[in-house]
Amino acid sequence: MQKILIANPNAEQRIKLCKNLANDKRLEIIETVDGITTLEKYIDIRPNVLVLDSCLKDINCIEIIDRLSTSIADKRNNNIILTTLKEENLDLSNAAKIYKVIYDKENFDGLYDTINEMYLFGEYEDLTNEDLDLLFWKLKIPLNSNGTNYIREAIFECYYYPDLQKKLKDIFDIIGQRHNKPNSAIRSSFRTALERLNMYRNSIDCPIMQYFDIEENITPKDFLEIVVMYLHQQKGKKK
Repeated sequence: MQKILIANPNAEQRIKLCKNLANDKRLEIIETVDGITTLEKYIDIRPNVLVLDSCLKDINCIEIIDRLSTSIADKRNNNIILTTLKEENLDLSNAAKIYKVIYDKENFDGLYDTINEMYLFGEYEDLTNEDLDLLFWKLKIPLNSNGTNYIREAIFECYYYPDLQKKLKDIFDIIGQRHNKPNSAIRSSFRTALERLNMYRNSIDCPIMQYFDIEENITPKDFLEIVVMYLHQQKGKKK
């Protein structure tokens, strides 16, 4: 369960946000209405996410962020969602601890989506290029081809956003837009990068192979689903 600290003096906004989050049983919601209590509660419970409103009366929100960024470890833990309005013109020069700024205090769906995104990020250890290079090498996938780079990007997208796996077309569209290439070109390069894996799939000695049906060619969809599942198993944080 993840602790979500909501610091907002506006009772109506706070109640609506808490109601919006209440159905997610993964989340424990804690509320504060002023800066001093927010700082004390943050230090006491160490929340996974702080939803910080810009209009706390007793302490400026920027000062709160500064106080919570005094150590390198805290500064690197960018777990603050700041809700504000564009016309407030906040000085966000010390923004390392801010995960996202939302310029609409009543965008409750957007807040929930961001919290859910942060939850998924916290569920698994960080995935690195070195992790993927080692796996690709074991699976005889060439390390430097365009297709492998597209595979790498697709894995990163689905590792942190598992729901994307249900829509392979959307993944190819995302990568295609990034590289200014059509969906079909991304899909074709992806398949080409899997050719050596399919050629040697009966003889590759790697634990992940037990999850593939080696009687059939491994498709991009099957490859992506199984690799992401395997990496989640390998890198899931202990609860």
